[in-house]
Amino acid sequence: MLHCFFLFVEIVCQTPYGPPNRYLTGPFPTSITTDDFNNDGKLDLAVDNTISLLFSRGDGTFNSQATYPVGSLPISITAGDFNGDSKLDLAVVNYDDNNIGMLLGNGDGTFQNQQTYSAGVHPISITAGDFDSDSKLDLAVVNYHDSTISVLLGNGDGTFHSQTTYTADYYPSSIISGDFNHDMKLDLAVVNYADSNIGVLLGNGDGTFQSQTTYSVGIGPRSIVADDFNKDKRLDLAVTNLNDNNVSILLGNGDGTFQRQTTYFAGLGPRSIVVGDFNNDTKLDLVVADNEDLYASVAIYNNIYNISVLLGNGDGTFQNPIVSSTGNSPMSITTGDFNNDIKLDLAVANRDDNTISVIFGKGDGTFQNQTAYSTGSGPASITASDFNKDNKLDLAVTNGGDNTIRRVTWQWRWHVPKANKLFSWCLSSIYHSR
Repeated sequence: MLHCFFLFVEIVCQTPYGPPNRYLTGPFPTSITTDDFNNDGKLDLAVDNTISLLFSRGDGTFNSQATYPVGSLPISITAGDFNGDSKLDLAVVNYDDNNIGMLLGNGDGTFQNQQTYSAGVHPISITAGDFDSDSKLDLAVVNYHDSTISVLLGNGDGTFHSQTTYTADYYPSSIISGDFNHDMKLDLAVVNYADSNIGVLLGNGDGTFQSQTTYSVGIGPRSIVADDFNKDKRLDLAVTNLNDNNVSILLGNGDGTFQRQTTYFAGLGPRSIVVGDFNNDTKLDLVVADNEDLYASVAIYNNIYNISVLLGNGDGTFQNPIVSSTGNSPMSITTGDFNNDIKLDLAVANRDDNTISVIFGKGDGTFQNQTAYSTGSGPASITASDFNKDNKLDLAVTNGGDNTIRRVTWQWRWHVPKANKLFSWCLSSIYHSR
């Protein structure tokens, strides 16, 4: 049986960046996130199909991973305190199971078994926020194959109401939340892959949303981030366009509307994107993971690199990208200060290598060679946070090939071929066999 789904990022590192350090994950990791999951004050990593958790030592290296089973083909992950106990939890999108897995954290870097909540057909991206103004975290998910958005309101105890659905355009692939019209109510921005646009749904503050207003971007938009790129105190948007090999910047007007896009080259097959000040000039920069040519692009307002780093000029424009190689098939990227030197670093999930690349920033917009850490099979999504409360950032990674989450400190990866209108990656039954 052949399973097809559309996906993400690829990264590589070259001069001016050194080779990566790699950490093993499970098979086919595709996404990654960072946070302090064990409360030791150090950033850790979480990667996604299992979840791999990698705990930070605080010096930029990570301990061996811990693995947690989730649903089939976990493809996106986010961290937050969903039950109000001041301990970080994980929410995972299980693509093939059409649901969301919630893993409550114990505060020591360990997690309880997942509880699942129904979403639409093939959920692919997730965001968390307080959508109904009750001080409890809610979830919003885009569903790739029925072109909908699922909103699940939180009860504050780690459980959620049944989904309410909203219509998106064809094949939505990414979602974020933010207050785009300055009314103190969270809104949603959705990437509509097949229609080459983004949809903005303004929030009513009670957990409901208005119909989307769309804005044109490039062909095959894949990933989106929001921040204030021109220092006018209004949220702007940056979108990677897979088939146009560029990034669209849409400056916000502050009333929930956006100006027409300005585009910047960002390497071949740009998929995942993160925001940060990578050269310490108080201007926001962009880092893009490019899957087509196995590069990650970092954009710093007008720079070209692969990672493409685009350094920002502070006025909403960017320099040409600088290119640097990473592991094979980078699928997801996250940022954080992993070695406590007050300089932003990168963590990338590399699907084909089953690793996470940790790349230390030099503070001038360039990066050192990567260090790789093993994950599970097919890492797809990554997040960073302090999961064990030791004040060190840890990593959590979803592993699409073995349906687990692993605990470590830095990992991510993924690879996808390019298509014309619709970008798909086909997984054989061997990939999904248990």
